[in-house]
Amino acid sequence: MSPIIIKTVILWAGWLLFIGGTIYILLRGKTLLNMVKGSLIGRLTVGLMVGFFVELLSVLILCTVLLSMSEQNVYVVLPFFLAWLIVFFIAWKVMRKTRQSIEKMVAGK
Repeated sequence: MSPIIIKTVILWAGWLLFIGGTIYILLRGKTLLNMVKGSLIGRLTVGLMVGFFVELLSVLILCTVLLSMSEQNVYVVLPFFLAWLIVFFIAWKVMRKTRQSIEKMVAGK
């Protein structure tokens, strides 16, 4: 596959997933935070979410800068992008399972 095609896919997929995923996680996270508001878990969750978004955005910006410098950087960026993608989906899955667990606890199950 051409480095230009890989570059385009990384940039489009990365930014669309980051923006869409951030909106989704923030909306779902807000519901989750309202359930545990004021508790230690709530404060920990806020800290983890902020750190998570800063790390994801940092990696994506770094990938974007490297790719804008040269298409040959695709082979350097690709492993980092794939790791970023995996972490993104793991975080989404953890957020979903955590929300389900908290809903069960609140319901008394």
